[in-house]
Amino acid sequence: MSKTSVYDRIKKYPGQHLMCVTGQLRCKACHETLAVKRSTVQKHVQSKNHQNASNYKKFLSNFCHYKQLLSNFWGYFSATY
Repeated sequence: MSKTSVYDRIKKYPGQHLMCVTGQLRCKACHETLAVKRSTVQKHVQSKNHQNASNYKKFLSNFCHYKQLLSNFWGYFSATY
């Protein structure tokens, strides 16, 4: 039986904010270190804590995007009028 790598787990759960830090599996959204075991990762990504943290990260990402768009718009608007 072959051992599953951290990178294999990250590939198996795309979009779940997982990354490899010093050879360990880490959740960027929750700031937690996880075991590479499939059941542990599956439980974690289905947990309310992870879902709430992931939604918050998405919200912040969208907010920063809209903030930049508005900044560009107002910069253009004030320069033309």
